[in-house]
Amino acid sequence: MNKSGCRYWVLLLAFAATSSEAVTYTTTGFASLVAGKVTSGTPGTAGSVDPGIDGGTCPCAVGNWADVGIYNRSLNLKPESRAGIQENINFDSGLSFVGELTARAVPNTYGDVVPDWLYAGYAITPSWTVQMGRKRLPLFMYSDYIDIGYDYPWMRPPGDLYSWQIDHYNGANLLYNNTIADIAFTWNTWVGGEHDRNNEELKRLYYDAPANNYGSGITIDENWYNMLGTYLDFSKDWWDVRLIYMQNQVSRTQAGNPAYVLDSSNHQKFKGISVNFDPGNLVVRTEFNEFLRPTNQDYYHTSLMSMGYRIGNWLPLLTYSEFHEDFLTNPGSAESHFTRTATIRWDFRRGMDMKIQYDQLVDHSHWPFIGSTKLITVGLDAVF
Repeated sequence: MNKSGCRYWVLLLAFAATSSEAVTYTTTGFASLVAGKVTSGTPGTAGSVDPGIDGGTCPCAVGNWADVGIYNRSLNLKPESRAGIQENINFDSGLSFVGELTARAVPNTYGDVVPDWLYAGYAITPSWTVQMGRKRLPLFMYSDYIDIGYDYPWMRPPGDLYSWQIDHYNGANLLYNNTIADIAFTWNTWVGGEHDRNNEELKRLYYDAPANNYGSGITIDENWYNMLGTYLDFSKDWWDVRLIYMQNQVSRTQAGNPAYVLDSSNHQKFKGISVNFDPGNLVVRTEFNEFLRPTNQDYYHTSLMSMGYRIGNWLPLLTYSEFHEDFLTNPGSAESHFTRTATIRWDFRRGMDMKIQYDQLVDHSHWPFIGSTKLITVGLDAVF
């Protein structure tokens, strides 16, 4: 955990300990132990298949995009294994604090233990809450609990969607919860930003590669600022619909090369919809998103469609996910790939599951990216 994270955590606990109000503490935890290997594939010549990244052992597959957890032909526990703990502190006045620490086998820039959540909240009314601090950026349906493998049916939410360079923000949000005509509504609006120094995903999967001639040791800083986003989630019984929109400005710089700056004069814009059905034993998960990058000529389209059927404590699923880029001014640099996935989940006891998953990634980017690979993973998830 970085030093500023430590200070926030200590101050939060110190404040809670010295308060004279009635207070309740709730501690929860989660863990995932995941092992996997690439069974076959065709290496590309850039990004995660750069021999400087993985010792020339590719073909490779990315299991954890944010921290660049890479599988190759050797059985590996590191890319996705993790554990975390969350502390919720609630006061009678409506004030609350939430902090979550996550330890990963593959460390990111800040180390192997980082604060994923660290924020304060105040319940203005039973329906309205204002929150401020560091939170997960809620761009996708499973963003808020992407590290809690027990809370979704796959080994991981599909990387064709869940692979963006920024996944947190520092700022404030206004949250509304209510039930109208038996339909549960959640509306959340946030503002803020995130400055990620030495972004691992950009550095290792895109820029520090032979095809880009940048050389090893490159540092890429990614800054998303002036964020303004909102989502609406409404659900009833066995269905759920989520709508989202966000816009922000972007600044991307290469250390030692001030001339390389991503244009930040325009906003990038994100919009998406997720529709899920769970009527009895049938399970259907869908998500569709579109990014318009700051150039206003570069569109990212992502989607997932997943269907499964529960048989007792077993849930087999088939999933198709896709990433497609329309780069109108430079089509030769467009990135495109899709993944076919087969998953079996076994809930063998309360709060624990075991999963086995097979992924076939087909890379048909217009430039040599990660290559096409077949990956098999086995995992154990727990919440406590």
